[in-house]
Amino acid sequence: KVFIATKSGIRDNHDKEAVLAKVRQSLERLNTDYVDAYSMHACSTIEGLSHPGYHAAMDELKAEGRVRFTGVSYHGQAQTNQTGMEDQLVAAAEDGRFDMMLLVYNFLTHADGERVIAACKANNVGATAMKTAPGSLGYQPVDPENLTDEQERYVQRFTSRGRSREDALARLVTQAEQQKAVYDGTRPFAERYGIRTEEQLRLGSIHWVIQNPDMHTACV
Repeated sequence: KVFIATKSGIRDNHDKEAVLAKVRQSLERLNTDYVDAYSMHACSTIEGLSHPGYHAAMDELKAEGRVRFTGVSYHGQAQTNQTGMEDQLVAAAEDGRFDMMLLVYNFLTHADGERVIAACKANNVGATAMKTAPGSLGYQPVDPENLTDEQERYVQRFTSRGRSREDALARLVTQAEQQKAVYDGTRPFAERYGIRTEEQLRLGSIHWVIQNPDMHTACV
């Protein structure tokens, strides 16, 4: 009744034996004889999807019954030399050696995910969504001459580390702008579905993800 999934980062210098050791350590810590899914976590290049040590280890572990399915997860581009989520996970779906994947998919940022989900469907790859509830029903603007108590505490924490008050205020303003962008993106969704509370927003966001018949499950 429980589907156990875990994952780990696989480095370029990991050979088959290193990957086997990582998985067996996971099994020991989880106190289980097998996991349903074991994934290559945060693989940042398409070339990395073909990691020979990882796939050789997965073949052996599947034959032993220690791993039932293998997958890949990727949050998206973190550095300028990394592949974007869309290209990376479409390549993984088309690779033929992955049974499932974990991707970012929600009502705010779903354009890339739609192509990934289509590739999963075409190649019989299971899809799990993460970061499913990103929205916000409000934001706190910043008036440098009239900070809220919470904002003033933030500034004090920042300056206690030797940074200037001006830097702290600049960071607050940037955060407020980012929060407003999320709020502005959430408003049409909230109005369409009559959402009034944060709990309704969280549950409605998750429901929006899983109403897609090609998205198999979601992290909540």
